[in-house]
Order: sequence, then structure tokens, then C-alpha cells
Amino acid sequence: MNFQQDNVGKRVRKVGCDQADRQVEGTHSVDRTSPEVVHRQRDSDLDLYAVRKNTYGVTSLLNAKRLLMMYGDRLLVVHDTDGRVSDLRVADEYGIWTTGTTTLLGWMSDTAEHLIEKARRGGLDRVAPQHWISTLNALNKLQEPRTLEGIRKEAATALDQLRRDGLPGKAGQVVACPPHALDAKLQYMGVANGVVDLHAGRLLPPEEGRAALLTVRTHVEFDLTATHAAIQGLFAHLPPEVEAWWWRVFGFHLRGHPSRRFYVVVGPKSGGKSTVANALERCLGPYMRRPGDTALAPTRGRNAGLSPEMECFTAPVRLAIFDEVANLRVAGPLLKRLSGDGGQTFRPLYQAERTERVTATVMFICNEGSEPHLQLRDEALADRFRRLPYPTLPNPDPGMKDTVETEEFARALLARLVMAAASATARVPPEEPDDVKRYTLERVLGNVDKIGEFAERIVQGAGVLTVAELWAGWCEHNRETGNPDRIQETGGISKRNLSGVLREYMLGKLREPKVTTVNGKNVRGWRGWTMKPVAHPQSEAGEIRGGVASVPAGSPRERFHPGKFLDIAGDKTQPPDRRERAVKWARFLERGTGIVLRKTAEEFLDSVGDPPDNGTLTGSETGDLFDGIDGDDVGEQLPRGYDGRTGSVTDRQIEESPGKGNAAGASVRGAA
Repeated sequence: MNFQQDNVGKRVRKVGCDQADRQVEGTHSVDRTSPEVVHRQRDSDLDLYAVRKNTYGVTSLLNAKRLLMMYGDRLLVVHDTDGRVSDLRVADEYGIWTTGTTTLLGWMSDTAEHLIEKARRGGLDRVAPQHWISTLNALNKLQEPRTLEGIRKEAATALDQLRRDGLPGKAGQVVACPPHALDAKLQYMGVANGVVDLHAGRLLPPEEGRAALLTVRTHVEFDLTATHAAIQGLFAHLPPEVEAWWWRVFGFHLRGHPSRRFYVVVGPKSGGKSTVANALERCLGPYMRRPGDTALAPTRGRNAGLSPEMECFTAPVRLAIFDEVANLRVAGPLLKRLSGDGGQTFRPLYQAERTERVTATVMFICNEGSEPHLQLRDEALADRFRRLPYPTLPNPDPGMKDTVETEEFARALLARLVMAAASATARVPPEEPDDVKRYTLERVLGNVDKIGEFAERIVQGAGVLTVAELWAGWCEHNRETGNPDRIQETGGISKRNLSGVLREYMLGKLREPKVTTVNGKNVRGWRGWTMKPVAHPQSEAGEIRGGVASVPAGSPRERFHPGKFLDIAGDKTQPPDRRERAVKWARFLERGTGIVLRKTAEEFLDSVGDPPDNGTLTGSETGDLFDGIDGDDVGEQLPRGYDGRTGSVTDRQIEESPGKGNAAGASVRGAA
């Protein structure tokens, strides 16, 4: 609006002309620059202040003073660490602190008009023309785009002067806070009709809402009694316990605590996953964000992780949803920081670096076969991972996409989420049901059937199942040929995590391993549990395949019979290194007939267990012991450093000794 068309501007021009043409009744002049007022009625302290300063002009500083004195209880001054005002906000009728540009300009016009009326009635003698010029300039500035910036600067100066001079009014009730205090109270959430306490599930009065210092709101009104029939259709196709858990998940994380959790929702195309994301976005507004696909991409260098997109994970955001991701590559360390309850350093656009607390819980929504690339071999990341199967809707509603955009649906969804947040337990995430556990474990392990098969070998018994024995058995189950002590991960499970996975997901009966004594040594394990040996194929007579009739199954001599090792050597599905070592064991038991050698073998087998059953056959200890046993002569050695992984044990090598001649090999087969 042009100043010349403004009623306030016309009134200022008229008053200026009147003051210049005539002497105002009730005043007397000492000089023309310092008028003294004969007060016929009690004027405000601000008016007296204006008289002392020899001006009734509407300067921005004087107008800001009156603004603070008249509306101070509804103003919020945001100041930096050095005390400078960075923002000036106005509380609306519901207690939300808004930028209030229109409101502030209206207040400034009101105060300008008030001062002009006072100038006409006050009886000043010919106010200096420069003061009216400042009045006109100040009123013109009210209509400029940068007016609010000027009000902020003048408000800071005016507030300091008011505190120094001790002038009365509402200036003492002005709320002041640093920028990081805005939207920092995660207990509260701004809605269209006020501030909601998520812990109590109720709408606060405006006076209480102001104390929350909220600056954002969702455009949906909160009504605890709002319902909608389509709400049940969002997750009705899920199992009942999974559906209830999913509502609890949303309610808990609406409080702003990731609490070592991030979620991957997997389902077929057109299954309703994006509809859920759209419904949440329509309901939560600024409390939900959709980060870009590159927000979590691995980066290198000094500026790694300092992207401005990190603002999507800090207050006031509660949910950060990646929708329709396709084989997204994710930086593991960054995702670990975002899924904790700590801070994240980032660099806002054109600003310096700062560290903010992470409040948003990360969720990935993807189709089957396009899950994000997660470094789940990292145990800390795998511990935070939760995976939800989201099957196809059995009876899809073609109008559901339009329904979630309606005001009625958004209001009912907001009421449901707030009720879920109010019933959540502080800092205790909801425990996931068995279906989610199995689906998560399947992704972490890669093949849940493998761990299930292995768990069947763990049975109750009179012995002690050690953690080392458990790991050696798992290595054998995954056909690892190396020394189990040197293997840190196999089958998708690390050495440190195996016992925990079995206890939590598969057995449920094993407790934490305890230190116990075995053969005079302290080991970690479980008393009363043991591992069943690998079942070998048997003939109808109950004898070992490839063995002799004089050695029945279950005989103490079974573990030392060469035929058992020849079966391994002849199994082409076994690794070459294992087959080659089986030939050495068979050759040793056939050729090493001396009492000392056989006694040594028996003691060694008693101490480490049966090599074909628990994998110690392939260890470096057994290989070093028998590398020297070869050919017709026991003392004749194979070449040192031979690596079975680079060679192969063929059928001919089983029949013929790796030594000089065929006598040893033929002798072994004859004994078998």
C-alpha cells in the first residue's frame, strides 16, 4: 500500500501542516527546538520519554519501544551468543511463536497512529520539521519488504534501553531465548489449534503452550475423539501382533528418540507402502521429512557427513522416510550415528558447522529385491536394524490414495498417533513380535534355514558345550576349511555374535555362557548341553560305508578306522584341502602301526575331538603333525608348504599315494 493512500499517512501530513501554521493552545515555547508541554492529563511514560527526547516522530526505535511495552507478553526475542537479536517472533492465539510479519506491521502502524494523535492533542509548539520527516520516513519503511529486519534490530536496542531505564509496561515479560531452544522440547508438538503434550495426550492452553517455544505446526487440528473407518485399512492385512506393534513404533518415535532403531519396510509393488508414507506426511507436516536419496550416501574427505540435508534428522523432525528407494547405498557409520540418541554435525547452507541432537527415526520403504545396501556385518548396525514384511493388500481400495489426503482422515490419524505416543514407555522401544524378529534375522544372516539346521545339533546332555566348540561347529557347518580360531565371521554371523543369535532367536533355553572347568581349564560355555556329531551315511548292516565288517557302527574303533577318512576323501563335494588331509589321516592310521604313534594319535583325538565331526581335521595343528607321513617309508615327507586349496584330490590320488609309488595308496585301500 502506497503511503500517500494510507489514512495514517494523510493524518501525519495534516497534523504536520497544522503544527507549522499555528500555535497549539496550551503550550508555551522556550525555544523552537525544545518545546515544553503543559500536561492537562496524565500522559504515559512513553509520551514523557518522547517529550524529553524532543520528538513525537515515529522513529523505528521509538516505535519498537512502544511495541515492547504494549505487546511484550506476546513477543519472543531470539538472541545469539553475543547478545544480538537474530529473530523476533509473535505468539498467536494458540501459543505458537510465528514470524508474525503482518502482526508486527499492524502493531507498528497502531503505535504510529497513537503517537500522531498524542502530538495533535498534546499541545506542542511547532514541532521541529525534521521530526515530522523522520515520522514520514518511518511510516514509509513499514511498507518495505525489509521492514521486519529493521524491527528486529531496533527491538534489540529498545529492549536494552527499557531494561536500563526501568520503564513500566509489558516489556519485562518479553521472552528471550537462544536459537537452539526453539522446538527443542520434544514432549510437545504444534498442531493447527495449539500445542499437544505427547506424554499426556492433551491439548495445552495457550499460556502453557507458549512455554514450549514451538515455531512449527502441522496444519491438522487435534481432536482426541476423531475417528475414520479407513484408518484400520492401513495395516489390516498385517498379522494382528505386527499391526499393533507398528502403531506402537510410530507412537514411540513420535516422541523424538531413535533409541538405536531404524526400519526397513519391504513389500511387493502396489502394496500400499507409499500410501502410508503419504498419510503420515499429510498428518505430521514439518514433523516428517523425506530426505534426498544422497543424504546417507558414503562420502570421503574432510567434509564427509556435513551435508545440509542432515537438517532432515534434527528437531523438530520425528520421522525421516526414504520412499521408493532402489538399492540405495548407505554409509554405515553415518546411519549408526543417526539411529542413536546422540548428535550429528552438519553444515547448514551458507552457515558454519553446528552439532544438533538427532530426533528423527530413519525408515526405508522399498520393493522386494531393492533393499538398501546395509553393512549388517557391523554388529552395531545389525543390532539397530528392524525389518518389516509388508505383503500385498488382499482387497486394495482404489480410492485410498485420495482418502488419506482428506482433512477428516488426517485428523483421525493424528489422534491415533498421539494416543500411541501417550501410551508409550519413555526410552523403552516396543519389543518386536516373532514375525518381525524372524524376518529381520533372515536379512541379517542371509539364510535363516542354515542357523536353524545348526541349532538342531545342540541338545541337552551331560557334557559342557563351550563357546569355542560352538564356533568350531558353526565353521564346519559352513564348510570352512581353515582354523576356527582364525576365522572371525562366516555364514553372515561373527564369532562374537553367534552365541547371542542362537540364544535369542533359535534356542531360547541357553542362558549367558558362564565360566566352567573342563579338563582342569576354565572355559566359557553351558553345562548340560552338547552338540550332536554330524550324521554319516550308513549301510543297512549299520556299518560305516567303505569300512570293514569287523568295525560296527558305534564301536570305539570307529573313530580311528581309515575307511571313515577315505569316505571324506572320496566325497567330491568336500573342499580339496579337507579331502587331501583325509588321505593323510587314512595313510597315518594305516601306516603308523607303531605303538607310540598310535598312542599319540589316540591322545590327540581325545583332546581335540573327532576331526571329521568338528572340523579340527582341517586345522593347522593336525596338518603339521602328519605332513611327514607319506609313501612306503614313514619318514619320507611330502614337500613342505603344500597348499591343498590350490590342488585337488582326484579319484586317482585316492587310489595312488601322493608319494613316490602306489604301494601306500593300495595298502590303505586294502586295509579299508
